Amino acid sequence: TDRIALQMIGSDGFVEGQSARMDLLVSRAADGEGLAGAQVKVKLISTVAKPRILAEGETNGTGQVSLSCTLPVIDEGTGALIIQTTAGKETAEIKQLIKKPVRKAAG
Repeated sequence: TDRIALQMIGSDGFVEGQSARMDLLVSRAADGEGLAGAQVKVKLISTVAKPRILAEGETNGTGQVSLSCTLPVIDEGTGALIIQTTAGKETAEIKQLIKKPVRKAAG
């Protein structure tokens, strides 16, 4: 079977409480050719809650998909996104840490 690769080719955000946009490319690892019809899921994992899916989609004819989601605010602990793709029996994933919003100093 052909191994697959997942790349983030564009992104915006990754701050708690804000929306995040991810432009993703799924390709065959051997020749870099884009893979159409691959399933892509964006899953939130955190130190305080069960994993949950925030967005999902399928790649287009060139192996690309854009997904957006609003990131929750995690009061205690930290969170990350696991972006997973599946094509046939092959899977690939990348991890993206979620940043805390910058708190304005009181005063």
